[in-house]
Amino acid sequence: MRMCQKDVGCPGLIQGLKNLLGRGKSGRQVRVELRDGLSFIDEVVEVVSERGVEVAVFKDNSRIDITRIDAIELTASA
Repeated sequence: MRMCQKDVGCPGLIQGLKNLLGRGKSGRQVRVELRDGLSFIDEVVEVVSERGVEVAVFKDNSRIDITRIDAIELTASA
């Protein structure tokens, strides 16, 4: 599964991240590509709203404003 924000919009990307949290899917690795060209692989811990801004929280990386995320993709090990 690969989701690009330009294709699904911000709400679609938020839902995709939230779907990784439910139904016993914790521990699934996701590749996150940021708009600035950086990328990382990590586990999604939660998706929250902080002062009106939707933020994805990852296990080993910092909180990321959803608008900074270009795409997400499950890794082969997921």
